[in-house]
Amino acid sequence: MSIDHQASITRSSDIVINAPLQRVWDVHTAVESWNQWQQAVLTIERLEQGPFSAGAQFRWTTPVPESQLSPADTLTITSSVKQVDPRKCVIWEGPAVGKSITIDRGVHLWTFSEADGKTSVHTEESWAAPLLDSLQGPDHDAAAAMLGGGLDLWLQALKTKVETP
Repeated sequence: MSIDHQASITRSSDIVINAPLQRVWDVHTAVESWNQWQQAVLTIERLEQGPFSAGAQFRWTTPVPESQLSPADTLTITSSVKQVDPRKCVIWEGPAVGKSITIDRGVHLWTFSEADGKTSVHTEESWAAPLLDSLQGPDHDAAAAMLGGGLDLWLQALKTKVETP
């Protein structure tokens, strides 16, 4: 599985975390704890019990700052896990719905690898929505920068959480 490379907005980002893969994986897939280490996650809830596996769902909220494209908003995201290959990759997708902006389908892929006790994390995300399809030039670049900046912040927060004793 992969992100939607035909979507209006796509971005990727990478980071190396000075910790074993199992620790990074455990923190990353304990989605119900995200709001404890990520400022961009206001609320989070698992929608079912059981292991983090294909079919799992979780609902979370994240703020969207005011921009040229929209006023400040809060998105409610319902993510459905599509594939999990433990300690290697996970992909989820779902809509992000706010009052002034909606992303019909966001797809988020995470891949992990370990070498010399360090974990490399690669993430890619795509956003598809009619509003985004209409963006061109600086407006498209601003939306893409927002997604890319969000990925960078998420990776840095994961690194900080995992590396902090």
